[in-house]
Amino acid sequence: VDGLRALGWPVAVHELPGRFPLVDEVALAAARAALATMPAGSLPLIDGLALPAFGDLAGRLPRPWVALVHHPLALENGLEPAAARALAEPLIEVHLSNIYQREAFRHHSHVSLAAAGVICGFGARGYLMALQAMAATVADAGSD
Repeated sequence: VDGLRALGWPVAVHELPGRFPLVDEVALAAARAALATMPAGSLPLIDGLALPAFGDLAGRLPRPWVALVHHPLALENGLEPAAARALAEPLIEVHLSNIYQREAFRHHSHVSLAAAGVICGFGARGYLMALQAMAATVADAGSD
């Protein structure tokens, strides 16, 4: 968050009460409220654990948006398949570490097949790289 602010991006952090990633009504209401207060043109960055609370709201999320996800190997994403498909485009996968320099089981991603691109091994700078790539991807799509 501090890095984005240092780059001149306005950032508002919304703490969402409730249960995650298997959300309850409190989490769903908090997600709706947070989305309703977002200024037009803002870029939502959603913590991956909170992502399931936005499943039913996928069509109302501004484009582009970013989910910061630490993938739990035991649970794909906590979303129903239709909600996962609604949130999937465009998608850029980011790994802080180089997954190919780590354990063999980390070399396979469950997200890459749906991703427009994958960034790995650049630490937190990878998030900024993903934002730049997302902005370019959206701009290119708008010029078609």
